[in-house]
Amino acid sequence: MKLMSRVIFRRALLLGSAALLLYSCAGKLSPAEQASVHHVVLAWLAEPGDAGARQKIIAISKSFAAIPGVMHVHAGHVMASERDIVDDSFDIGIIVTFPDRAAMESYLTHPTHTHAVREIINPLVRKIVVYDFSE
Repeated sequence: MKLMSRVIFRRALLLGSAALLLYSCAGKLSPAEQASVHHVVLAWLAEPGDAGARQKIIAISKSFAAIPGVMHVHAGHVMASERDIVDDSFDIGIIVTFPDRAAMESYLTHPTHTHAVREIINPLVRKIVVYDFSE
């Protein structure tokens, strides 16, 4: 039970940290960008440590910037940490920012995204967790 509480706490903390980071950057954004929606994706590789798979997912994720309605895409690998509060169990983190929920929903069904998920991402991962939030 204690382990489950710790996992839930870490996930909540990760989401809160991402929200705080994005909130702290809000002063640098235009008014239209401040009402944005953020799609946070954490992925665990089927073969942990597979640098080639990690790079394929990061590269295809960055290509999502060309999808209409996508404002920003950030993708990279986990940073190992000795801090108990940091969940560094995942392999890849992706944040995609949209101007609103409708743009995110359009992105989710866009052929570029669905093809990448079906053909590249899903075959290389064993688990994906998604957090969506708006400012």
